[in-house]
Amino acid sequence: MKNFDFLKICKSCQNWCCKNENPFASEKELTKLKTERITTKKDGTCQFLGPSGKCSEYEKRPFECRIFPFDILEIDGKLYWVLWKNCPATSSLTPNESVAEFETKLLKNYDSDYIKEYVKFHKKNQPAKYSDKKYVVVKEIKFSK
Repeated sequence: MKNFDFLKICKSCQNWCCKNENPFASEKELTKLKTERITTKKDGTCQFLGPSGKCSEYEKRPFECRIFPFDILEIDGKLYWVLWKNCPATSSLTPNESVAEFETKLLKNYDSDYIKEYVKFHKKNQPAKYSDKKYVVVKEIKFSK
């Protein structure tokens, strides 16, 4: 993935992805974060977003935060990598290259059950997010047997 200043880009959109989100985190991820669930502060930002625009738990952040502005959606019964178009960082990314890096370096740490639970959580908790089609499909996810 190209090296660029995420913090500068994130601050330019005022950390859109860290606002009004209800990120999925497994029990293992929550334990690493030393919390029972990820909540939002009164201003709608993630409990871990600091005043400087940096995540206070960046090294421990859950899968969802690690892959954004990419995501995984179920479309017609299949799982796909998608790229959210409303993130300013998308213009700086090469989607296929980024997904290949996720698949070789990150996805190997998460099994298909985790990914299915992740997708199920979001379909239930954020259905509007998935209905406005502000994403580009990058490629189908295929798990090795």
